[in-house]
Amino acid sequence: MTVRLEPFGERHLVALEEMLEDPELLRFTRVPEPVPPGFGADLARPVRGGTRR
Repeated sequence: MTVRLEPFGERHLVALEEMLEDPELLRFTRVPEPVPPGFGADLARPVRGGTRR
């Protein structure tokens, strides 16, 4: 089995938005409910200097 890690970014946005609709994800994570508009896009932005911009 091969595991490949890649930086999280805009190309993952569609899958992330779909995940944010999953009630089990919301139940077992600290994602706010209801998920705020643009939350997925904010997560997909690169982190610089330890903070999201």
